[in-house]
Amino acid sequence: MKKRIILFVILAFVLGLVLVACDRSRAYECLVYERGNEWLIGMSTVEECSSDKPVRKVSLGGFASKDYIFTLHIKFFKLMKDCPEARISELASQAPDGVYTPSSFSLTLSNGEILRAKPDKIRILDERLKVQKEGALRGAVGSFRACASCADFNNSNLKDMSGMNNDARYQYVASRLSRYDIVSVQIDDYDFALDAFHSAPTWKTIFQKEAELTGGVKVYDDVESPRLEDSVPISNNSAVPSVEIHGISADYDVEKKGRNGMVVHASLTIHNAAHKELEVTAYFYFENGKALKDYNKDFYTDGGEVCSPVDYTPPSNQMNVTVNIFIPYSELHLASGRHDLKTFVVVWDDHKRELARSDWLHFWVNQV
Repeated sequence: MKKRIILFVILAFVLGLVLVACDRSRAYECLVYERGNEWLIGMSTVEECSSDKPVRKVSLGGFASKDYIFTLHIKFFKLMKDCPEARISELASQAPDGVYTPSSFSLTLSNGEILRAKPDKIRILDERLKVQKEGALRGAVGSFRACASCADFNNSNLKDMSGMNNDARYQYVASRLSRYDIVSVQIDDYDFALDAFHSAPTWKTIFQKEAELTGGVKVYDDVESPRLEDSVPISNNSAVPSVEIHGISADYDVEKKGRNGMVVHASLTIHNAAHKELEVTAYFYFENGKALKDYNKDFYTDGGEVCSPVDYTPPSNQMNVTVNIFIPYSELHLASGRHDLKTFVVVWDDHKRELARSDWLHFWVNQV
């Protein structure tokens, strides 16, 4: 089994298969490489998804077969020397058969859930030579692939999984991965942070494609919202906040406190967040995907990009609300002329964890 997976990983790189965790607003077209009754599923490019310098790059994929349970692939790349990726890669290269088994492996999701796997089921493969030979990331000192099945996860801080069989664990974990983004991966004592990594829509597409190829039941077309009893931390029995963004819109040429600008309206449904301080923030980009830069530290992120945050404290645990986010045109810091722009909204909880992210809203500004 291990040799078959390793052979398929090599084949994937020969074919240049890498998977991007794309923006939620994109259509997701899967690439599928087939050999008999076995398939590798993936998309097109590597995703930069960390604030680390240089950035951490990650790709997602999967191994499907009619004879074996579906295997998830999470691949890491790093160019920096003496990084955790290089240490994990070295451990894998020195392990018997080139397959490293970690002492612990877990995924932290954007809803605060931590999914912990049986470490003896996790397979980690060194990918440095393959990547360098293909020139995908020449000089990458850290590159490895972690392989696991959803059924290999047997513990969660939000759900008692001890009584679940393999099928139930698989469906539960797959539904979580399809709904909430991965914000970090923990391997042994290392924590690989994945900032702004939109993994959920990618996993959902992969699971749907796997079901089509293998003839499995399509349980991911409409991922069910977790029931309240599924969202209660075992440790303290307090409900976890969640938010749904139903859409965003905008009004233009709005004057506020003597400044002309625009108002972004975010339509939200909020659960389990009474009296918690949420932050609803709009982020602004050029149409080509380049973030607008801030120059006066007024409407800005810690990374020096343009945003407009609004604090909102829900008065009850279950409510629908529209949050209005104003930004003056001058704070977009645009040169004269017409500019095609876009924005999206993120809702953060009181621990700075992402609860929800909207689709893009496209607009233009004629700066005088």
